[in-house]
Amino acid sequence: MFKRSALLLAAGQGKRVGGDIPKQYMLLDKHAIIWHSLVSLGSCNEINEICIVIAENDIDLFESAIIDIPENIKSKLLSPVIGGAERQDSVRNGLEYLDQLDPPPNQVFIHDAARPFVSKEIILKLCSALDSNIGAVPAIRVSDSIKKVKISKNKNDSRVFSIIKSSIDRSDLWLIQTPQAFYFDEIIKAHRTVKINNFTDDAGIIETLGKDVIIIDGDPKNFKITNPKDLNLAKNSLSNINLKNKDLEMPEINQAALQHRVGMGFDVHRFGSGDGLIVCGIHIPFEKGVEAHSDGDVAIHALVDAILGALGSGDIGTHFPPGEDKWHGISSSNFLTHAINIMHEKNGKLINADITIICERPKISIYREQMIKNISSITGYSKLCFSIKGTTTEKLGFTGRGEGIAAHAIVSIEIPDLDCF
Repeated sequence: MFKRSALLLAAGQGKRVGGDIPKQYMLLDKHAIIWHSLVSLGSCNEINEICIVIAENDIDLFESAIIDIPENIKSKLLSPVIGGAERQDSVRNGLEYLDQLDPPPNQVFIHDAARPFVSKEIILKLCSALDSNIGAVPAIRVSDSIKKVKISKNKNDSRVFSIIKSSIDRSDLWLIQTPQAFYFDEIIKAHRTVKINNFTDDAGIIETLGKDVIIIDGDPKNFKITNPKDLNLAKNSLSNINLKNKDLEMPEINQAALQHRVGMGFDVHRFGSGDGLIVCGIHIPFEKGVEAHSDGDVAIHALVDAILGALGSGDIGTHFPPGEDKWHGISSSNFLTHAINIMHEKNGKLINADITIICERPKISIYREQMIKNISSITGYSKLCFSIKGTTTEKLGFTGRGEGIAAHAIVSIEIPDLDCF
C-alpha cells in the first residue's frame, strides 16, 4: 500500500517567543500550538500517519497537549521520537524510526510544529508535485526589497547600528516554508550521507547532493511562530478562522433559498487475485481481491459518484481518469475527500448517505460499524449521517455466482440556490 508519513518537528526550545515552556506547547486559544499543527496535518486524508519528534524533557508537556485531540487524528499518531541537539539530528532520528516500520513510508512530509496553519491545499499541491519529482517545498516569492547590511559602532557613544552595504536582486529569492515533501528513500539516504550539521531545512541537504527540489506556491498564512509578534498574529489568525467557520454554517440563509438535492451512484468490481477487499476504507480479509486501477473500494466509488451527481459535477471517472498511472493503487479516501471539498466549495452540506453493498461473500455486517466510523472520519460528518447495509442477490447474477462485488449509494445534500440571491 502506498503510504505517506508526516514528520512533525517539536524538539526545539523556541527561546525567542519567551515564556517558561517551549513555544510549541504554548496555548493558541484553548489548545497548544502543536495541537493545531497536528490537527491541520491529520485532517488531510493524504497523510496516513504522523511521527512527532520531541525533546526528552517534554514528554509530559506533549502528552498533556494531545489529550483531547480528535480520535480520527489520534489514530494516525505513532510513538513519539526523541530529538537531537540540532534540527538535522531530530529529522534524522525521525527518519530512522520511520525506516523501521513495516512497511516504511513511500513519501514523507517534514513539518515544523510551530506552523499551525498549514492548509490541505498545500498538502495536495505537494502530493501532485511528487508525481514527477523527488522533492518539493512550499515557498513565497520575496516582495520586499532586500539589503545586505554591516554592523557599525558610533565612535562617540558606542551605540551599535546597521548600515546598508548593498542591494540584493530579489527576482530569484523565495521564502521557504514547510512541510517539505520527499520520497522517503531519497531523503533518508541524503541525511545518512551528509555529515555537515548546519542545514536549516531538508531541501538544502538534497541540493548538496546535486539533486533538484521544486517549489510550489506557499501560503502567507502558513507562517512560523518565532517571536511574540508571531504568536499574537497566530491568535488573530485563529480568531478569523473561527469566524469564517461560523459563517460557513450559513445560519442566516433563508430555508427557501436552499435546494435539497439527491444523487445516486453505482460501482462494481470483478474479483481477482489477492488476499482481501477494501470496502469503505476498511480491509476485509478474503481469499480474493478485486480487479481495479485504484484500491477498488466499490462503496466509496459509489458514494463519490452519488455526491458528484447531486452536485451536477460529473462522475468519478471525470475527476480521476482510470487510465492515468498516478491513480494506480491509490486509496479511494482521496476521491471521497475531493468530492466533499467540491461540495463545500459550493457551500453545500451532506444531509445523509445510504450505501448498500452487494455480494454473497464476504459477510459485510460484521464490519458495518467500522465502515461507518471510517466514512465519518474521512468526510468530517457525524456517524448518524451514514447508513451502510450488506445484501445478496440470492445467488442470482454475477454477484450471486461469486464473481464480484457491487455497491449502490444514495445521498441527500443541501446547497444554496443561487437563483434566489
